[in-house]
Amino acid sequence: MLSLNLIPPQLKTDIQTTAMLRHWRRGLVMLAVLTVVGTGGVITAWQLLAGHARQVQGELTALQQRQSTRGETDITATTGTLNTTIKILSTTLGRPQSWSRNAAMVLAALPSGTTVSDLTIQAGGRFRLVGVADSRQTFVALEQTLKTHPQLQQVTTSSTASKRTAVPFDFTGLVVAGGPP
Repeated sequence: MLSLNLIPPQLKTDIQTTAMLRHWRRGLVMLAVLTVVGTGGVITAWQLLAGHARQVQGELTALQQRQSTRGETDITATTGTLNTTIKILSTTLGRPQSWSRNAAMVLAALPSGTTVSDLTIQAGGRFRLVGVADSRQTFVALEQTLKTHPQLQQVTTSSTASKRTAVPFDFTGLVVAGGPP
């Protein structure tokens, strides 16, 4: 079998040229579309990055302003706190208290047969005495001693001598003794 091409040579060249032009046109259209899309993407990315850069710059400026005002506020607050602490210490230390003398004085007033588990004396002279009396008579003697002691005031208790032995007690009051150490 034989294949014959009976198209005149001029028409063959025109068909080939037309096919080539179609290929080139498609290629150029694709290139133009890709160029437009690429340019649009670059412009969009540029605008997004520029907006982000402005936002970061604004946040940095705001952070620097807050830091500068916070630094002054922190110094002012710290100074105020320090001054308050100094006033409290001056008030407390301005009136010297002999806490060991106060504790010894309270403990010396206890009758024999009492066991102290906790003695607390606060800065204002408030005291709390917790322990156990070995008998009801010891508890009554302890209560009487604390309430009539000349350097103790406002002595109160919520405890009662309800048992014959091992009577727990919890006394509170105010130490008015002190003096210089």
